[in-house]
Amino acid sequence: MNAEEIAAKFANHEQRLVGAEHRIKDLEQTQKQIYDLTISVKELAISVKNMVEEQKEHGRRIDELEEQPAEKWNTMWKTVLTSVISALAGAVASGIILLLRL
Repeated sequence: MNAEEIAAKFANHEQRLVGAEHRIKDLEQTQKQIYDLTISVKELAISVKNMVEEQKEHGRRIDELEEQPAEKWNTMWKTVLTSVISALAGAVASGIILLLRL
């Protein structure tokens, strides 16, 4: 191998080295972008998880608020029914007592 062939091979290797360095820089940038994307996806997953938990809590609170009027309505009807039954029982007892005195 003469000096010209060695110089040509050296120049060829040098060009290939420069090309490889550019590809390595591109790969490093791509790797950083993938890393940043991975972190973003992880943060998004945590955010979604927190949002789901908060939504469950809101659903529970809404259910409680929706149940309050029904509970009040049931309590009112129990009170009315108890009052009516007590009044009828008192009237029947008074009637029986009056009938027994006669």
